[in-house]
Amino acid sequence: MRTTTRRLVLAAASVAVVLTTAACGGGGNDASTQASASPLGAGRANTLARSRPPPTPPPPPTPTTDATLALASATASGRAVSGDVCAVSADGGKVLFTSNVNPLGGTVSVFHPDIFLKDFNGNGVTRAVTTASRTLTCLGMTPNANTVVFSADASNGNVDALGNSGSELAILVQNQITGQQTRVTPLLSTFANVSEFQFAGVSDDGSRVAFIAQPTRTCSGYDCTATGPARMLLRDLASGSLINLESQVRFTTSQGTADGNAWLSPNGRTLAFSSRAAYPQAGDTTAGSDVYALDIASGNVRLVSTDAAGRQLTFPGFQGPGPSFGVQTFLADSTRIAFFSDNDTTAGPGGVYVKDLATGALNRVLDRNLTAGDGYRAFLSFSDDGRKVAYVEGSGGGQTYSALPRVIDLASGVRVNAATLTNGTVGNGNTTTTVLLSRDGKTAAFGNNSTNLLGGLSPLGGAELRAYRKLLP
Repeated sequence: MRTTTRRLVLAAASVAVVLTTAACGGGGNDASTQASASPLGAGRANTLARSRPPPTPPPPPTPTTDATLALASATASGRAVSGDVCAVSADGGKVLFTSNVNPLGGTVSVFHPDIFLKDFNGNGVTRAVTTASRTLTCLGMTPNANTVVFSADASNGNVDALGNSGSELAILVQNQITGQQTRVTPLLSTFANVSEFQFAGVSDDGSRVAFIAQPTRTCSGYDCTATGPARMLLRDLASGSLINLESQVRFTTSQGTADGNAWLSPNGRTLAFSSRAAYPQAGDTTAGSDVYALDIASGNVRLVSTDAAGRQLTFPGFQGPGPSFGVQTFLADSTRIAFFSDNDTTAGPGGVYVKDLATGALNRVLDRNLTAGDGYRAFLSFSDDGRKVAYVEGSGGGQTYSALPRVIDLASGVRVNAATLTNGTVGNGNTTTTVLLSRDGKTAAFGNNSTNLLGGLSPLGGAELRAYRKLLP
């Protein structure tokens, strides 16, 4: 039907050209009629018709399968549904994603996305979190895919006169084997002047979850002041205990929130954090931002943001507090810490640095211009050996904006666009802020709204964000 329609349009255009040509050459109604039927008029029409470009053929249908690229957000029959990635397992075999279309039944959630787990080892898609909360947010997953971390509405401990329970946002985990949900964060009222809890990592075995209690604040125009401290907390799910690390991890505040961030090591024994607070016992001699590592068991704090000779890093040209460092992640089985600076340091240009805790070596592995960030962390992901990095490469603006899911091998310098089919077709859409790498570096997971990869157009005829998994060389 599409091809037939194009031919009818072109045929109508050819008739219009013939009549116009004849009218120009005739000089009167009778003459124009005769000219259009004359051999000369017909010859001109045929010449003009032949000079018109042929109709553009329709694009080839998008494939449903590919050797290295696969849809995570898809039904059991392979039909694409909307989705965005949240986490990937250590071996890349499982991808956690959010979707407002249930791939198990095709129903649409009007209020919030749900969280699903795609198992590429033949077990299909399962619903990873069961909750009726309208504020569900995916936060992470353990590398074995047995524990999913999320935030959702939970009880605030209050019941009104009608017997209705009040609610507040909380961080929870759900065991994917037993289905059991456990609340991680305490009631907000447990501590004075707490506004929300910020996720700061989960141990590989799922037994420990770290989070920051952000203070309440008062604002006058654009200037905000914290009404209490920012607290570092840790929940031990094995014992149920809540560990207050406020005395070891001290945050100053800026605009009413913690001026720094934190991340828990995979083994759950170390907490890396950035702070402007003074730690003279760790070798801190400045009033600026630094990166530290806390041994949770002993309480010892180590200065991490130093060069290979042990000199504390600073920001040249800045007076006073200056810019901030931010903790990125742990690498190499918790023996290295990656941290981020959006400004030049005394060790070199801004970007992502990796500190080896055993040798003291410091290496800058990625330029700040290659990645976006939230001020403390860049939007990127490492393989555990630190050899590969995945990030979103943005360029252009407005109608020409492009956001590509890149994976770079730091040893060879080879870069790969993960949104590419085996036949070389490159996705015509954009990726969201994050590309996730599996621990082994062999798999990338990302969200992308291309219409020429797998699944084609959305049911409404346009582009939609979908969750993908890419097998890497």
